[in-house]
Amino acid sequence: MDNVISLIERLGADSRLNTDIVAALNSQSLESADIAAALRDADITKLEMLLNVKNKIVCAIFPAEEEPGKSDEPDESDEPSEPAQHKQQLKYTAS
Repeated sequence: MDNVISLIERLGADSRLNTDIVAALNSQSLESADIAAALRDADITKLEMLLNVKNKIVCAIFPAEEEPGKSDEPDESDEPSEPAQHKQQLKYTAS
C-alpha cells in the first residue's frame, strides 16, 4: 500500500504524470493489476475497495454556545444613564 500512496502523491505533485499515467504506473511496482487499473481509470470507489480504505471526512457545524449571563436583549446597565432631572421632566411631560 505504501507504493500506491507514494504514486498517488507523485501524481498529485507533478501534473505531467497525469498525462502520462501509464508510464507512472509502470515505474511503480504495485501490489496488483487491479489497483493499477483503478488508478489508470480514476475509479476512486474501486481503489477504496481494493485498498480497504474509506473516506472518513465528516463535516459538522455546531452553534456557538451563549456565555452565561449574556443575552441578545440589552441590559438596563447597557443604556446610558440619564440625569435624574431629565427623568422627572419626562414623567411630567408624559402625564
